[in-house]
Amino acid sequence: MYKNFLIICCLLVISRSYDFITTYLYTPDLKNETNVLVKAFNLNYYSLFFIQISLLSFVIYCFYFYTFRKYEIPKANFTSLKDFIPFFHFKKKEKFVAFLYKQPIISSILYSVGYIVTYSLIFIGFIVGTSTLLLLLSEDYKQIYKLGGPYVLYTILVLIVLFFTYKFYKKEFFKSVNKEKLILPSE
Repeated sequence: MYKNFLIICCLLVISRSYDFITTYLYTPDLKNETNVLVKAFNLNYYSLFFIQISLLSFVIYCFYFYTFRKYEIPKANFTSLKDFIPFFHFKKKEKFVAFLYKQPIISSILYSVGYIVTYSLIFIGFIVGTSTLLLLLSEDYKQIYKLGGPYVLYTILVLIVLFFTYKFYKKEFFKSVNKEKLILPSE
C-alpha cells in the first residue's frame, strides 16, 4: 500500500511539474496563459509556484487520508447513487440540495478530495503539459488551438473531474452496499 501511495504521489508531482515547466517555456511572462485564475489575480511565476506547492501539499495530504485513514459510514440501504452521495457526506439521509445549506463532515471531504483531485490532477497535468508542449513544437497545433483550443481543453478537464467523481462515488457506493462481501487488499 505504501508503494502504491508513493507511486501515485510521484506521478502527481511529475504531472504538475510537467505542466508548470512547459507553461514557463511557452510563456515566460504568462501573457499567453489561458488559466483564468492567473489572469484574474495577475499572478507571476513566484506566486504561482507557491500556490502550486501549497495545493500539491494539501492534495497529497488528502490522498494520504484517502489511502491510510479509511472513512467509515453507517450501513444503510440505498437505491441510487444520488441518495448515497449526501449520506456519504452527512452520515444521515439527506436530500441532495443539503449541500447548498449544510456543511458536510470534514473527513468526508478530505477522503473524497484525496481520490478525486489526486487522480484528476495527474491526468490534467499530463494533458495540459502535452498541449503546451505541442504549442511550442507544432505550428499546425497552434493554428488548431487558436480555433477554440482552450474551450476544448477546459471541456476535457471538466469531463476528467466528472469521470473521477463518478468513479469515486460508485466505488464507495459499492463498498457500502456490499460491505460483507468486500475484500480489502492486504497491506
